[in-house]
Amino acid sequence: MKQRTAVILLVAAFLLAGGVWAFITFWPGMQQQQAGGVPPLPPGTRSFGSWALVCGQDPQTPNRCGLLIRAIDQQSQQLVVSLTLTRGPQGNPIIVVNTPPGIVIPSGVTLTPTNGTAARGAVQVCRPRGCTGIVVLSETLLTELAAAQATTVSFVSANGQTVNLNLPTTGFAEGFTAWRAAYPPPAQPEAVAPPPEEAPAEAPEETPPG
Repeated sequence: MKQRTAVILLVAAFLLAGGVWAFITFWPGMQQQQAGGVPPLPPGTRSFGSWALVCGQDPQTPNRCGLLIRAIDQQSQQLVVSLTLTRGPQGNPIIVVNTPPGIVIPSGVTLTPTNGTAARGAVQVCRPRGCTGIVVLSETLLTELAAAQATTVSFVSANGQTVNLNLPTTGFAEGFTAWRAAYPPPAQPEAVAPPPEEAPAEAPEETPPG
């Protein structure tokens, strides 16, 4: 039986200059608290620790799945930051990082699992409601996320201050396994063997004059 899940991180306090956050986590089986500006997770969503596996929300790509974690401002009830594991144009695993608007684009976004290595990604676009960055899920980042209890999301705000948001990211290893099974990489086209080269025609033997 598929679970209805509300893995929503509610931000109790946020000081932009210092990057201070507090979280309340709602686990499966507990009453779902809806955030006014954030759509609820759909029926059939499965939870893995702090992550939610969501599939089939785009009619054009019904087989697409994302492993999602969201942080919501408790006062405004608006989505502040989210991480979504999905596939890039080449089928490789990437993490889409949605941040507040007004960040320094050249500084990018950085994910740092606890006791792990910082993984930086470029900011792809900024709009009035927020910015989006992409971090490629390398083997190192995959291993460290699987082992970490929390991960720091870092970016530079417009006032020049570095913001560090510490998200609980438990359950990533199990969530990644389920995501990969639900959303496998696209099949690679079979290589077409080149046609065999034709042997050069032999020149006719010359008949000596009689």
